[in-house]
Amino acid sequence: MKIDVCIPTKDKKTLDIIKMNILILPINKIIVSDAKGLANARNELMSKVKTDWFLFIDDDISIDKRWWDKMQPYLVDSLVADIADMEMLRLGCEPRKIGAVNGFGYPNSKILKFIRKTMMFLRGSKYQRGFTSNTLIRTEAIKGINLNTIGRLEDLELQNKIKDKGYRWEFCDAECVHLKSPSLVMKEAYNDFKRLVKENGLFKAFMQI
Repeated sequence: MKIDVCIPTKDKKTLDIIKMNILILPINKIIVSDAKGLANARNELMSKVKTDWFLFIDDDISIDKRWWDKMQPYLVDSLVADIADMEMLRLGCEPRKIGAVNGFGYPNSKILKFIRKTMMFLRGSKYQRGFTSNTLIRTEAIKGINLNTIGRLEDLELQNKIKDKGYRWEFCDAECVHLKSPSLVMKEAYNDFKRLVKENGLFKAFMQI
């Protein structure tokens, strides 16, 4: 199976690094967008996808050499994730298809990576926000979807719309590293947290950051 790789970009320097880094993947085509606004860039990229599955990867993400080996099993429809799907199988019904699966991008800091991993372990996946920095998406799951979020958090909008269509959004421990500085990663996370608190309340903001 080959996949289209979609990269929203603002930085041509890191883009060249990412293009080299992803050569370990079974790539059909690399599609790049420098459209203003992440939602606009992702809309443009999604409109150009030709493969059954595609990868969203940000221009500041470096994937681990084992990333594909960990992510690939999620592309198999028979992978059952939770009790609800097991019950559907028991009743002779088809389980929900996986619509997307994301790995996790960590700051280039051992301390911040440990904190990040600990937070994700404690809160589980029920409210976990679906990031799109390194995410495999089933193309049929985004049919008819148009993102409208201004600024960041377009990933949360995409996750909600895919789940509303009846697909699952899964999480895999495939790791990536942010090439941007840890301080910038934390600044962006803090700004996201403030916006999430305003829109969804403190509890959900903590679970989704």
